Amino acid sequence: MTKLEKVIKGLECCTSDVSCAECLYRGKRDGALNCVRELSADALELLKEQKPIKPTLAVDTWICSNCGHRLESQTLIDDKENPQVLINEQYDFCPQCGKAVKWNDEA
Repeated sequence: MTKLEKVIKGLECCTSDVSCAECLYRGKRDGALNCVRELSADALELLKEQKPIKPTLAVDTWICSNCGHRLESQTLIDDKENPQVLINEQYDFCPQCGKAVKWNDEA
């Protein structure tokens, strides 16, 4: 079971009438408050993993700050209809690690 599945199951137990006996966080530490703290810590860790990264400029291309993969592609179109047109595409998500990319400082 992944951490995400465990957190989802724990939150379902905490927010429903299901007995705490079914909760995967039960028995980890003494007391209900401690299991809720552990569940909250796991949920917070998963949320932080979703936080977008700022790209890094490496010489003349943008790369992922998490894994170093290129975050843009360039294609040169050179035909009769489009002579010498350079198309630059920047990715919203890293093709390698899947992290969201925050291209500007807007909220």
